[in-house]
Amino acid sequence: DFEAVYISEERLQSISYNELKSSVLNEKCIQCHGKSGNINLENYQDTKSALEKIKDSVFRQKKMPPANESALSAIEYQTLLAWVRAQGPDAPLNGTKPPPPVEKLEPKFSSIKKIIFDRKCLSCHRKDG
Repeated sequence: DFEAVYISEERLQSISYNELKSSVLNEKCIQCHGKSGNINLENYQDTKSALEKIKDSVFRQKKMPPANESALSAIEYQTLLAWVRAQGPDAPLNGTKPPPPVEKLEPKFSSIKKIIFDRKCLSCHRKDG
């Protein structure tokens, strides 16, 4: 259930329409839901007015994107979910820039070290303690 997916308060406060459009809508939605569709996601006002339809079709009914199109990645899903849960803000609610994009974890030690060990483990698990 989409309501059980955790989205941090910081993320809810930093999401914006421009971030949503550049990281999800342009790639996954606008080719069908542009000016010629019955739901236009090319501008903020139309997308905001379709907020409940988006919530229903993507999260409740799970009919978007359609089965013949590629599914949303985990990051795309969380970005859209954050925007919907924040009630579709045009600009970040906290007035700051959105967080930097999440680095892609690769199946290499250097990537695992940088993204996981250095950030999550080395503050406690170090040579001296």
